[in-house]
Amino acid sequence: MTELTLESLAKRVEALEKALATTVDEKINYIRANSRAVNSVSVAILAALNFADELERLKRDHQALIDQIEALNRRLSVARHSRARAYSAPKGGVRPVKSPTTFAS
Repeated sequence: MTELTLESLAKRVEALEKALATTVDEKINYIRANSRAVNSVSVAILAALNFADELERLKRDHQALIDQIEALNRRLSVARHSRARAYSAPKGGVRPVKSPTTFAS
């Protein structure tokens, strides 16, 4: 495992900054090539709006995934609870026995 030092942290931040700058440059170049906006400010505003739209879509997708996980957790809890009740001892004190799949000789 890599030890976290100020130097390694600085390298990670630098790599992140470069990746972000590359992403912004790519978005601006794409907008410049595919729109009629020629003013740099207009291109920057369109890029910002595009990033904001993408962020909102990702937030919705993320929330949908969280909702799915929570629904699956609820289903799993119900199934586990039902199974636990099915294998708990009845009032007479006798626990149901699973039928064996193989028999010893």
